[in-house]
Amino acid sequence: MKKNSLQTNIIIIFVLMMLVILFSMSFFSYIKIKQIYIDSLRSEFNNAYIGFSNSIIKDSSIDYINFIKYFAIHSEKRQGILMDSNKNVLDSDMQIDKTQLIDITTLAPEFTEINGQYVYKNVIKDNQGQAIYYIYIMQSNEFISMQLAEYLKIVFTLIGIFLIITLTISITMTTNIVRPINKLRKNLDDILSGNNDAIANIEVKGAENEVYDLVEKFKILSNRLNDNVIEISNQKAQIETILLHMSDGIMAFDVYGNLIYENPAAIRLLNVNTKNKRFDEIFKKLNVDVNLEKIIFLQDWTSSEQRLNIGDVFVNLYFETFEKEDDVVGGVIVLIQDITKQVKLDDMRKEFVANVSHELKTPITTIKSYSEALLENQLEPEMENKFLTVISTEAQRMARLVTDLLQLSKFDINKVQNKKVKFDLGDLVKKTVDKMIIEAEKRGHNMECHITSSIPEIYADKDSIEQVVLNIITNSIKYTPDYGDIKVYVGFVYNDAYIKVIDNGIGIPKEDLERVFERFYRVDKARSREQGGTGLGLSIAKEIIERNGGSIDIVSDINQGTEVIIRLPVLQEEVLQDNENIDKEKGGKNE
Repeated sequence: MKKNSLQTNIIIIFVLMMLVILFSMSFFSYIKIKQIYIDSLRSEFNNAYIGFSNSIIKDSSIDYINFIKYFAIHSEKRQGILMDSNKNVLDSDMQIDKTQLIDITTLAPEFTEINGQYVYKNVIKDNQGQAIYYIYIMQSNEFISMQLAEYLKIVFTLIGIFLIITLTISITMTTNIVRPINKLRKNLDDILSGNNDAIANIEVKGAENEVYDLVEKFKILSNRLNDNVIEISNQKAQIETILLHMSDGIMAFDVYGNLIYENPAAIRLLNVNTKNKRFDEIFKKLNVDVNLEKIIFLQDWTSSEQRLNIGDVFVNLYFETFEKEDDVVGGVIVLIQDITKQVKLDDMRKEFVANVSHELKTPITTIKSYSEALLENQLEPEMENKFLTVISTEAQRMARLVTDLLQLSKFDINKVQNKKVKFDLGDLVKKTVDKMIIEAEKRGHNMECHITSSIPEIYADKDSIEQVVLNIITNSIKYTPDYGDIKVYVGFVYNDAYIKVIDNGIGIPKEDLERVFERFYRVDKARSREQGGTGLGLSIAKEIIERNGGSIDIVSDINQGTEVIIRLPVLQEEVLQDNENIDKEKGGKNE
């Protein structure tokens, strides 16, 4: 259905209102003018009656000519009858019978309208109040009708003129009113189509009025709306970017279970095809016992968190409802958190506790057994010394384990203070090799140390670095079969000093290389315990090297020997000076 324009509606209302006013005025004017004519006729008859009566009283002789004269009697428009007291018609230009004459004399004097004609009846009395003549005048309303018809012609002509003027004025007025509104509407269409600058093109010419004020206020409203839209768009883009790149998965469902949003992380973590799938279908496929209706309507009685294992990935699922503007539940959001690392760390912690317990239990059991044997039995001196040696060895093993654990715990809580100094790395490694040469010769190993290039002094914790080198060389000696070869190289390349310890020992399986730096991890646990290891040496070595800005890597394979590479940065002179100043300040505070 086509809608009328605002201008058309205003014009129609304005014209109808003017027509109602004009017709109302014309109607009331018509009634008033007609009444004026009637009153004028009545007054004319009354004045004629008074004049005619006075003339008869003065001169009793009857003259019908005077009757015609006073009452302006003529045959076409006005007729009259004059009767004496005996009801004899003295003269008349009217055709009337006796019964009508009786009616005329019996009726009271009056002026009335009968059958479209005006009738005037009256009686002339003498001085004694006796009726001497009866007068009956009948006036045709043709004259009044003609006069009123002329009036109506004039009225309708004026109405037509006023109607034209009204249309002209209303069109002009409404055009001035509607033009800016039409422009406003057109610009609103442009705004809806994406042209947010269109509102600025509206201009209202002429004096400031309500339309001008409306347009100006709408410009302000449009600008604010535009700013709000831009702000909302920016916020939406930011949220979408965050959701797109966040590591946690997000899925949103409406109250009917339809999937309305999911980010890439959700698809990756759940590893399930969610296209055209509903809430129940997705989580049923994942074997998750969850019900959408319970989450929405029984939030306080329904668990909102569940753990899920998908292959090697562990995730936590958090279910929470979201509300719309009217505080009505709009659906459910599912937060999917990857807790694989936390689970693995928890497993490592449990394994660590189990390893510590096991490592402590073995020497404690041995010490307890041998000490009880010494207390309960009288042993020969040679056997007693043997038992005491075992107890001492196990005690030393426990001491080493506790010492290593204390050192790692200090690393964990960052309470180890590096005592950095400048030193010659090549000289430190050479002296460490010299210390271990006797142990290597006991196993028949050929151990050599080579300085491959001139090495600048490094700035690091010398004692800790020596501990690491000592641990790596010791491992090579232990895990290389007798009469093996151990080569130690020290050099400098690309601003880094390096230490390489290469042996032809039993090696490490490739699948174990990623875990050799884990605490208590051993490739061969039985052999490691026989060699007196705690399983913490490489963990401590990695912590020390990384705290000094370096790195440690191992290349090995089973029965192919092992190569350990340690890299330490060589600092520039100005950086070195700054580090020394910082260490001095720390030392002063500690004192």
